[in-house]
Amino acid sequence: MQLEINGITFYVEVANTFFARTKGLMGRKSLKAGTAMVIYPCFSIHTCFMRFSIDVVFLDKDGFVLRIIKNMKPYRVSPFVKGSYYVVEMLGGELPEEIKVGQKIELEVGRGGCQCLT
Repeated sequence: MQLEINGITFYVEVANTFFARTKGLMGRKSLKAGTAMVIYPCFSIHTCFMRFSIDVVFLDKDGFVLRIIKNMKPYRVSPFVKGSYYVVEMLGGELPEEIKVGQKIELEVGRGGCQCLT
């Protein structure tokens, strides 16, 4: 499954079950460049037991960017983001600079996975 943000393609893992959302990226030594995780439903994250920084994008159900956290370090907790439904996590420093709060990202999540086009 792939996700495209401003012309940059990411391989995507989806975490949409209780166990997958709880585990997220915990325990991994790293996240491959060009990889992202989409977590839903989700309005807050933590980076406990992670060994690397991540870029985080919170989206509402309609795909509007509500909040961006760049280079969130390990052992941190994000604020609760009111209205958030999807969270996209990627390796710190990989989020395209063009992505801004209020921007709409077309996000289609279904049986076949996730597609995200801006």
